[in-house]
Amino acid sequence: MTDIYFIAQTEVETATATDIEFTSIPADYDELILILSARSTKSSTTDNIALTFNSSAAAYYGLILYQENSGTPASANASNVSSSNFLYATGDTAAANCFSTTTVRISGYTTTAAKPFTIESATTNNSSSVLQAFGNGVWNNSSTINSLKLDPTTGDFMQYSKATLYGVLSGSDGSTTGSSS
Repeated sequence: MTDIYFIAQTEVETATATDIEFTSIPADYDELILILSARSTKSSTTDNIALTFNSSAAAYYGLILYQENSGTPASANASNVSSSNFLYATGDTAAANCFSTTTVRISGYTTTAAKPFTIESATTNNSSSVLQAFGNGVWNNSSTINSLKLDPTTGDFMQYSKATLYGVLSGSDGSTTGSSS
């Protein structure tokens, strides 16, 4: 049986925030799940969000991404980059009150081996303009991940953007039940 535990949540309470960061992440879990609902001040319908582990500017990331932008499929990949920019926020010119949804799942974040992660991210504009992406990445570093930073690449997070971090403990049989505490 797998248990999912709430670790921390950050909501942008004021007008804007330049980034959202989780620090002092406990090494008590088998994996982490990050859920983000975001809107950016960028004057566009979409803004990329950089995800950085442990504030590391070194080129440790490798990524493969599949995306669809308003019905047009595409793929992208990157290696030896300093952050993952394949997360998305709905931009300021999108319809009012629209926020992106993003989930990042990080396996083995406490091991000395490379840390694989998955990304699912989508923006909405209450119209035909939608950007959605899913992909896989790896953080090729031996350090335990003890902090996560989310930073829109052009704008800032707008009020009511929210990020929640969960820890996942797998049972001895490795099964997943989705129970929460």
